[in-house]
Amino acid sequence: MRERKRGVQELREREQRKGHVIIFGIPECEEYNAEDRIASDESFINALLSEALEIQVPHDKVIRLGKKEDSRTRPVRTTFHSMEDHALVFKPPKKLKDHNEGPFANISISPDLTPLERQDRMNLKAKRNQRQAKIRCERSTSKMGDKKRKDREHKEKWRTQKRQSKLKPQEKG
Repeated sequence: MRERKRGVQELREREQRKGHVIIFGIPECEEYNAEDRIASDESFINALLSEALEIQVPHDKVIRLGKKEDSRTRPVRTTFHSMEDHALVFKPPKKLKDHNEGPFANISISPDLTPLERQDRMNLKAKRNQRQAKIRCERSTSKMGDKKRKDREHKEKWRTQKRQSKLKPQEKG
């Protein structure tokens, strides 16, 4: 029964987060007034969308997540009007990566995931990394095996040639 409740709660939370996007790396405004900080974040997001991603989509609510600390920059969550607008943000990911300098250099965008979804993604990434490491290991050992085999063949060929060269003078005599 509890599992079923958790499943329903997870589905509700996913539905609630569906139109949200988390943006990491937006510098925090030092203004004391919360309205000024929000306005600063909104203008940065508008510039990010129009200049870096080259899209024009309306968005609602801009919220900094977490408690303000001097040691880190808090992520920003924003909500889009429609799922089509939400999807447009993730269409041109390479455009954001092209900005190595300037105000958009360290910005990354992610969908707003539930804790369970984040854990599932981490597990999938770990499995993928293990598979890739195994493949790299197999490739390097097969290459090493190929090299050893070629070395062995080369040595055998050299020995055969040496034996033949020793036999040839005796045949002439």
